[in-house]
Amino acid sequence: MIESQKTINVLVDDIDKDDGFVSNVIKGGTEVLVGTTPLIFKDYDFNYVPSYFVKETKNWIYPIVILNSTFISLLIANSSSRTDVLSIIPNKVYQEYKKNKGHIVLVLYEPINDEDIKLLVKTVETNPRYKNLLFMTMHYIDSPNFFTFNITEHELFNFEVNGFKRNIRNIHELMKGKNKEKSINLMIDKIDVEKGCIPNLLGDSRHCIKLEPIFKGYDINYIPSYFAEDIEEWYYPVVVSHLFIFNMCNKMPIKNLIPKSVKRGIDHKKGKILFVMVEAMTLEMIEYIETILLHRRVLTKDQESDFIFITPHIIDHPNFYTTDLNVDTMLYKDVDINEQSITNENNRKFCCFMSNYHERYIRGLTVVALENCNLLDEGFVSLKDNGKNFKNKLDTALLNTKHMQALYKITENNNTKLDFTSFDKVYTMLNIKNTLHKSLFNFVIEGSYDKPIPRIYNDPAGEVVHITEKTYRNIIYKKPFIILGQPGQLAFLHKLGYKTFHPIINENYDLNEDSAERFYLVMKEIKRLCSKSRKELIEMFKQVDDILEYNYNLYFSKRLELRNELVYRLKNE
Repeated sequence: MIESQKTINVLVDDIDKDDGFVSNVIKGGTEVLVGTTPLIFKDYDFNYVPSYFVKETKNWIYPIVILNSTFISLLIANSSSRTDVLSIIPNKVYQEYKKNKGHIVLVLYEPINDEDIKLLVKTVETNPRYKNLLFMTMHYIDSPNFFTFNITEHELFNFEVNGFKRNIRNIHELMKGKNKEKSINLMIDKIDVEKGCIPNLLGDSRHCIKLEPIFKGYDINYIPSYFAEDIEEWYYPVVVSHLFIFNMCNKMPIKNLIPKSVKRGIDHKKGKILFVMVEAMTLEMIEYIETILLHRRVLTKDQESDFIFITPHIIDHPNFYTTDLNVDTMLYKDVDINEQSITNENNRKFCCFMSNYHERYIRGLTVVALENCNLLDEGFVSLKDNGKNFKNKLDTALLNTKHMQALYKITENNNTKLDFTSFDKVYTMLNIKNTLHKSLFNFVIEGSYDKPIPRIYNDPAGEVVHITEKTYRNIIYKKPFIILGQPGQLAFLHKLGYKTFHPIINENYDLNEDSAERFYLVMKEIKRLCSKSRKELIEMFKQVDDILEYNYNLYFSKRLELRNELVYRLKNE
């Protein structure tokens, strides 16, 4: 099987960002793994692949270097065993081994006596589990699973094995022959054998999910960052939701967190750092990051273009790009629990995803207003636990008399209580795509509403205007919307080039800085829209079909423009 191929792919469980290869299963055999294994297959192209990618890799070997012959009897059993070699290798590798997709190669570094050889041969030949188990020994053994090789041959050569081919590429490029121009290399500090790509620099655990939509249409090659000096045209991605990693700078400068190979790769123009901020932040935070990167010598002034930042904000700087990375990963469910089906429900006028209503007082006011204005039957509304713990859970830190007066005004009742009892008229969780499809417009409750107040209200995202997936998904699903959020969010969309729905929807609320008045104006417009029949609303919203189509096309053209710009900067600067 192996001899018929031109490329040998060696699976390695751990490629440390600083020290490189760590021998599989049994520690201490790294020098033999790196030095001898290429010599065994010296007539072949030779590639190291993180074993996490075994399922996508063909023609592979998984080498285990045994430095002490005592281990042999422990690793080989007459029958199925919980402690033999097949039981302690990564499960991903074992599952593919059982499908005859590759070979496990045991490199026996020490000689063994005749009796042990006979016992070993008998055990291997009589146990069907060891069909694709190969042995490299310094003995001649007449058995199809055993091969003779000078195990210490690497000591005769320069330890770097000069003259032998060694390619470090991702399995997508290796096995599918993808065009280099249509692939993106991402350097990852650790690719765990079971968990896969671990986020760089204590970043967001969802980093791969956030990165892949950015480069949609390109094959992403996840490569151990140890090889940053050997590979051309790569990004070192740091995907963060919070900036706590920068607070470590006094104890451990961030330049010490970035692998030396990555730093040297940047010095030699091999690649760039790509910072992706998932959540919104203040301008001061952004400036702080740039200060750390440039003034604390993570990058030199000449390397400023090697630092690229993606943020939800509009920032006038050539290295900053605007997009929201939650859209692609949060299109379908408003929270991660079992959804309630509305398949058999009649279509309604609006929908409002508010499962986390308790986190903001303004959402609580909205819930009460919808109930007391008898609007719950007009829309699909989701609340955590159907709103049964409304009074106990709601955060009212910023609630004041003006807000309550706005509530009295919109409900036309000065005795309206901050309470909720219509549990049977709301949903715990809704499928976003299906719900939008069955609704005429979306009442968007954005993530931020008020600016942060020191020691009282901590929402850094509220300091700078931005838009989240809660609004963007309406663009993707071509749905009219009205936003209850920060003042100026519609203006933010206009600055990005999008169109909104005035005068079909009264959008005078957008620039009102008063949080109570803005709430009243939004709810007043919701009441006005819901006072119309479905037939009337359908005819009204036909007038914005061109806007919906325009925004849809603009959204995807912007994503394409961002991807092309990032690819261009990587491959041409």
